[in-house]
Amino acid sequence: MRDEHQTRHPEHETLLSIFTDLQESSRNRPIIVEGSKDIESLEGMGLSTVIITLNQGIPIIDLCTRIAYEFTEVVILTDWDAKGNSLCRILKMYLKANDLRYDTRIRGRLAAVMKRDVKDVEGILPFLENNFPDTITDIRHQLACFREERGPEPEMGVEGFVSGRNPGHKELLSRVPQRKIA
Repeated sequence: MRDEHQTRHPEHETLLSIFTDLQESSRNRPIIVEGSKDIESLEGMGLSTVIITLNQGIPIIDLCTRIAYEFTEVVILTDWDAKGNSLCRILKMYLKANDLRYDTRIRGRLAAVMKRDVKDVEGILPFLENNFPDTITDIRHQLACFREERGPEPEMGVEGFVSGRNPGHKELLSRVPQRKIA
């Protein structure tokens, strides 16, 4: 049987802080991730918020334009591998072009703690479950307590976005008016 120290990640307290900050910072703004497995990982950790995937079969610039109709700010949480870094740069460029503010601080903090162990968002949950079960249990408990303290999430206009709040992870609907992109 493993002792308590073996069931907690060496950065246990830091991870608790990161996921609590992620839940807090996404109360009025969505999190943008690469794909549906990232959503499953974040939800599996107990995160309850709007999550939008990049992998929707439309160009990123069009997705950013559609997001701009619903939000003024987003949290970027792409992977911290080469592809994720590239997507983060592209997202920042297109979000800025659409006058959207973005936050990448949590992505940076999470990457700094996890990059030695996993390279992507989808890998966090299985890694922690398999190696540090007390850490994932504490993250889930911390997020549940956070939601209980703060009350229900504010409603955001997200109908049709691929999101943890939308059953079946449906594609972005075309109901959002399209702007011409020069």
